[in-house]
Amino acid sequence: RVLDMYRDRLTWYLEHPKKGSDELEAWPRCRTGAAFRAYRAGRLLKKRGIACGRGTSYDAEMVAAGMGIAFATKQPCETIHVVADNESALKTLLDPGMHGQQLVSIVACRNVREWLERDVRRKIVFHWCPSHMGIEWNELVDEDAKQAADLPLDRDECSLAHARHLLAVQLKADWRDEYRMSPSYRGLNFLRLRVFDSPDHKSSPALKAYGHSTSSMARFCRAVMDHAPLGSF
Repeated sequence: RVLDMYRDRLTWYLEHPKKGSDELEAWPRCRTGAAFRAYRAGRLLKKRGIACGRGTSYDAEMVAAGMGIAFATKQPCETIHVVADNESALKTLLDPGMHGQQLVSIVACRNVREWLERDVRRKIVFHWCPSHMGIEWNELVDEDAKQAADLPLDRDECSLAHARHLLAVQLKADWRDEYRMSPSYRGLNFLRLRVFDSPDHKSSPALKAYGHSTSSMARFCRAVMDHAPLGSF
């Protein structure tokens, strides 16, 4: 793998603050676009944008990074800096393992390998940058991608990540409705707590509150499931 063969010539700068807000439960039906801009010494060499159909921001970032790598590895230079505002895309661009944009990664690995093999002095540096923070070239690329999303497509395309997201949102909605409307599913005589409405398939409020102590968790379960006694014994 490129990651194994050229580890000492690949660098990632991904440190950044964690997002403070919970992920919004969006229903992304809109189309996405991918775009990149290539610069040398502050001069724009090339810009390109394409429509990606229905997909996630990760899909668009991966496609854009793949296009950028394909162009950059054809240039006579010693160092390529890849900058993106999606950390996952930067981490998986050169990972040919199983993921939703595996083909993009495989093509990127081929281009990078051929470029690195030509000169031992060559290296690639990956940078994360914050989005929507007024960084000029980042805002320009975002605008390119938005315009590209409206370009016509020969057929309606839906990425694997987007399809999985839609399925997860629909399943969670069905689960929430059944939990609220069906006493037999929810459980009879159980203690109703607002923190459990609606149920979450990714985390457990109970484990967050009482998971640190087996005795506290056991008492909590007895209280919710109507299994006395509740005292110490």
